Amino acid sequence: MNIFHNKVAIVTGATKGIGREIVDKFISRGCYVVGVARSKDILARMEEEYNRRFKGIAIDITESNSEKIIVEETLQYFGKIDFLVNNAGGTIYGDIIELSNREIEYISRLNFLSAAKLTREVLPHMLERKGGWIINIITGAVFVVLTRLATYGAAKAALHYFTEALRKEVSNKGIRVIGVYPGAVRTSFFDHPSFRERGGKPATKPIEPSKVAEAIVRAVERGKERVYVPWWISLLKIATVFPVAIEG
Repeated sequence: MNIFHNKVAIVTGATKGIGREIVDKFISRGCYVVGVARSKDILARMEEEYNRRFKGIAIDITESNSEKIIVEETLQYFGKIDFLVNNAGGTIYGDIIELSNREIEYISRLNFLSAAKLTREVLPHMLERKGGWIINIITGAVFVVLTRLATYGAAKAALHYFTEALRKEVSNKGIRVIGVYPGAVRTSFFDHPSFRERGGKPATKPIEPSKVAEAIVRAVERGKERVYVPWWISLLKIATVFPVAIEG
């Protein structure tokens, strides 16, 4: 049985990296996808590439009421929502003292608040239909302490907690909640100017985003609740008992 066939998914951060790979793999399995991102031009090209199986929504998810627009347009276009993949994320590199209050708020909105609000907006629809999948792309870094990426780590830790609590709330209502914990991935994460300006370094030997997307597909098919990519990321959980600080 193909779980993805004729299902409808919302994927944030859909134009590049992990998000783009998720779009490709979901559509290849018969899913319809609404891709959310800021780049209108890239979304338009994706609509041409995937034809009627893809609809782009060009919006900044950190803006007020963006979650309502995303859900309303998805329902208008496809009539239902089966998957929500909260993938969009990013950060600004630097010590806490180097970040402005506005930057701290932006990082928090991008990596946690937007996902929480979009999930809250989707939930009534899934509860009414008694089913669905909510997939949150978190990070393996929630199990260690990242210096110079404190706000990013804190926002992702909030998403981790939110994911675990949500799973308990909806597990008996037909909704599956999957937390995804990738290690360093070859994406545009390190492209923000702050990494160059403040001496940040790209991760060595990052994994390909396709590996994360493949692991998510397997998790859906096998009913998994947590995904670690690569597998040894799960071993970092010991650091929650014996905290380890790692410079970002």
